[in-house]
Amino acid sequence: MNWFKNNFVMIEMVMAMAFAVIVFSAFFNIMDSLNRTNKVYRAEARAVLVLDNTLERLEAEKAPDSKRLATILKEELTGGGLASDNKITHEIELKNGKCRLTIYRDAGKNRKRKLAEVVLPCTK
Repeated sequence: MNWFKNNFVMIEMVMAMAFAVIVFSAFFNIMDSLNRTNKVYRAEARAVLVLDNTLERLEAEKAPDSKRLATILKEELTGGGLASDNKITHEIELKNGKCRLTIYRDAGKNRKRKLAEVVLPCTK
């Protein structure tokens, strides 16, 4: 009887280890989720900076055409570190004398998540 009062029983040790596993598992799942969210928001911030730099470079030109626009955008994507990410794509759409620049991130299952977009006047 005295032995039970002063020492741990094996069931108590097993329960303590199981509780520790549950706590560590929850912690690492939360950390993984935060890392994935951080990666998405960093890509979104980079996409906005890429489009901002593209607009700044286009301000120096009088009437940028879509070919020059595509060249500048590709250079800025490379400089911003987004060109090496195979989940990042971009699209240039011409409609009624306006160019729509959009940067997407692959969201899985044939879906795209729009990271940044800008519409500006341009020539063909």
